Amino acid sequence: MANGDTVEGRVISPVLVGREEELRRLAAAVSRPPAVVVLEGEAGIGKSRLLAELAARPGTADRLLLCGGARRIREPFPLGPLVEALRGAEEPLARAELSPVAGALRGLLPELAPVLPPALEPLDDRAAERHRLFRGLADVLRALGPVVLVVEDLHWADEQTVEFLAYALAAPPPGLSVVLTYRGEEAGTEVREVTGRPADAVFHDHILLKALDVAQTGDLAAAILGEPGVTDDFGAHLHELSSGLPLAVQELMALLRARGALIRLRSGRWARKAVAELDVPPGVRDSVRERVARLPEAARAVAEAAAVLQAPARPADLARVSGLPRAETVAGVDELLVSGLLAEQAGAVAFRHVLAAQAIYGAIPLGRRQELHARAAAAVRMLSPVPLGQEAHHLRQAGRLADWVGAAERAAELASRLGDDAEAVRILEDVLRHAPHAPDRRGRLAARLGWAAAQVLRPPQIIDLLSQALETEQPGPLRGELNFLVGTLQERLGVDPDVQRRTIAAAVGDLADRPDLAAWAMATLGRPMDPGVPLAEHVVWLERALETAPRIGDPVEEVFVLGKVATSFSGYGDPRWLALTEEVRRRTGGRPRHRQEVAPTGPSRRTPASRAATRSPPSCWTRRCGAPRARSRHASRCRAAG
Repeated sequence: MANGDTVEGRVISPVLVGREEELRRLAAAVSRPPAVVVLEGEAGIGKSRLLAELAARPGTADRLLLCGGARRIREPFPLGPLVEALRGAEEPLARAELSPVAGALRGLLPELAPVLPPALEPLDDRAAERHRLFRGLADVLRALGPVVLVVEDLHWADEQTVEFLAYALAAPPPGLSVVLTYRGEEAGTEVREVTGRPADAVFHDHILLKALDVAQTGDLAAAILGEPGVTDDFGAHLHELSSGLPLAVQELMALLRARGALIRLRSGRWARKAVAELDVPPGVRDSVRERVARLPEAARAVAEAAAVLQAPARPADLARVSGLPRAETVAGVDELLVSGLLAEQAGAVAFRHVLAAQAIYGAIPLGRRQELHARAAAAVRMLSPVPLGQEAHHLRQAGRLADWVGAAERAAELASRLGDDAEAVRILEDVLRHAPHAPDRRGRLAARLGWAAAQVLRPPQIIDLLSQALETEQPGPLRGELNFLVGTLQERLGVDPDVQRRTIAAAVGDLADRPDLAAWAMATLGRPMDPGVPLAEHVVWLERALETAPRIGDPVEEVFVLGKVATSFSGYGDPRWLALTEEVRRRTGGRPRHRQEVAPTGPSRRTPASRAATRSPPSCWTRRCGAPRARSRHASRCRAAG
């Protein structure tokens, strides 16, 4: 380039700058499995670039690298990052020795069906089904040999992904190294706990990526230019504007190049033009927007469509959302690839960094933004399978709230059907808090939310939503169901026992047509939840539960109630526990098929199995809330009962 020429060419540094020690630590950790490494840092700090450098190191060549990431727009599908990481592993799995338990992954990874063992018989116990799925994943990772599993953006991950990582790191396969990335400011306690106490045999390192200093910022700018260096004044100015964030340095350099604001001195070093001419806005947002404004109209329209979609998209999808003819869309995509704003991803394109997408998205006027979201909803609806999470998101942002609620309900149903109750809770809570509903629909949604919330390890604070539904006119059975759910959640959340008791007692009067729930509520009231209630009153409730049980009509649910009553009688020293226990054994043949059928063993000793029986709800819970049935007719929900 001649002296004074504007800079053209790359916008990405060809070499890693300011991260040599972090890369050394990362490479050292994954080379001594079993290991877990956390890369923590804010958006744009360079986590993905560090992983790319790791993959390119010769020392990593003998290890299979499996990469998956969580998305900001979550789908109602559990273990998404693990599914993404394993989708391309068909060839190495074909050579691996897998145990039969790996057949549990067929439903999760149909793409790998040709190399997986035969499917297993479905289980009636949701907790056991999930545990078997975790075992299958661990077996696959073991069979693949030395492997580096990378999960990016763990702060957006679903509950089951976090649970699996905790499970895997408790006793990891000997050849497994796990690399997790997250933004510290967005990572919850459960995410941090995954690596808080790994097994003693697991090597652990936590790498916190910090902003570049002034010298490193200047070095990065010089590397992008492909030149020996930049002036101290330029480096300091760039550091001030970027705060040492590598992505911001990259974007500002691209903007300065587009403005023709860089000149080369006689010494060969690069400098900026006069400060008065270069009032570059601080931060990446304004620099990205200005860069896009300088692009051709088609490229700007494609950039807006990509920013609205937020997920990797094919040119055909971008054409549908932008409204451009295909030829103009392709030209716009090419412009954005050349500019460095977009990057190719397995036949699709996506923004190199979420900050760039957010900067462009924030500049789209409301009316056009809603129109683009409406088109995006139509575009994702054409995919198979339909990404329900994306569809619901786009409908909501398009202002089509009624359609959003319908799509969100379908997403919640799918999440529950797949065992991802935490995701179902998140979706339903959002719908109930942010959309208007007729009383009957609010009641139905609240009941579904209550049943889903009863399954998660840490119940959320959603009692207010169920109470709001109760404040509107509801049919008697639904009112009883809602009161029962409120009482159950009150117990899980440690609410005053007297309040719990009164809430559940209020439910009983409305459940005459629901003997399953009525008997369950009576059995619950028979437990000594409130020390101020005399024993005789508890016994009366237990006797009422026994009187109601024959009307249930479902053998498994009836056995469930008998087991709960027997357990309470056992604790009180009431001799009737023995006859009830024998009845449960008779009905189950001594070999319970469902968690609900486990009975207590005696008045002085409660086994883990008997404790499970007192916690487990009756089966077919989905019939109460209108969601599709779970995989088996009697899907056990092990944490719903108090």
